[in-house]
This record gives sequence, C-alpha cells and structure tokens, in this order.
Amino acid sequence: MWKQLARKMQVIPPRGTPFRKPTKDELLQFSQQHGFTFPASYLEFIQTFGAGTLCNRYFVVAAPDFGLEDEFEARGCQSLAECYNNGEFVHRMIPFGSSGYGDIFAWDPTEVTRNRPLEYRIYILPRHDNTITALCDSFRDFIHEVCFGQAINLAFCGKTDPDWVVEYTFHPTRPQRRKAQYKAHAGDA
Repeated sequence: MWKQLARKMQVIPPRGTPFRKPTKDELLQFSQQHGFTFPASYLEFIQTFGAGTLCNRYFVVAAPDFGLEDEFEARGCQSLAECYNNGEFVHRMIPFGSSGYGDIFAWDPTEVTRNRPLEYRIYILPRHDNTITALCDSFRDFIHEVCFGQAINLAFCGKTDPDWVVEYTFHPTRPQRRKAQYKAHAGDA
C-alpha cells in the first residue's frame, strides 16, 4: 500500500542514535493492553516508515511511544476531557499523533468505517478550539488528504490554499517513553 509513497518520500534520518521501528510484538502488546486493533493501513505505514514527522508539519507516531500529558499542559487543562467537554469521546479515543501546531489526531474505535481491511474514522482535537472534528475515514486518507493534501484547510477555512506546496519528506523519530502513557484515560470522568 505504501510502496508508491516510499518511492516519492525523502527520508531524512536523525543524527546520533539510529531510530527503530516499533516491532510487531510491541504493537500487539499495546493492542492487547488497550483492547484496540490497529487499522491495517496504520500498521503497514508504521512497519514501512516507523514513527516520525511528515511534510515538516504532521507528526505520526507509533502508539506505544505517545503520551498526552504535554498536550493537556499546553492547553491549560487538567485533562483533555476538561478541554473538550466530551469525556465520553476522550475516554475511548486512541491518539496516534499531533500536528506541529499542537492539534491531536485520534481514532474513534467505535466508528469503524471499513471492516476488511479494518479502518476507523479519524478526528482532530484542535489546540485552539474545543470542537472535536471528523477529518477522514481511514489512516490512508489521513496521510494522502490531510498530511499531503488540503483537508485541514477545507475543514477549518472552507477553501484550499493556492500557495500550498507538498513536501514529501519524512523525519524518523526515536521512540521516547513517557512517564504516564495514556494518562488521559484515567480520572477524566
């Protein structure tokens, strides 16, 4: 699925310690711990590219390495449920990344958009707005329409940007363990 994109993408490796992609076992362990099955297109992407920054703007991370505590602190909230006044959604969402502007991208595992291969609806939790907005229906669409397209401009501005230039770059990141992974799921009721 990602071979054509891999041919276009300029991968810019990090300096110093080599990065590594999450293993199938790490992803399976996360799935079992959280009762969540990753979308097929996400698994293929992460196993092809690993975690990293796309287009110098959008961050796609392997879920076992992503914590949210920095995001609620940036918003001045005790929890994401408080920030968005939607504890039910925040408890069930599975975040997989954030933009360079502090927006969070997450799946809603109750909104299956395809069964085979499995895909979920993707939402954006904007940093400067408390409205949770649906963006697209698959991780593949997220990469092509949001990261490399103008879906966000259309969703929030109602128009495309005539000066938009697509940058097919990928900066792999080293996995970083956070002290309280998925802290948003605890104590937000």
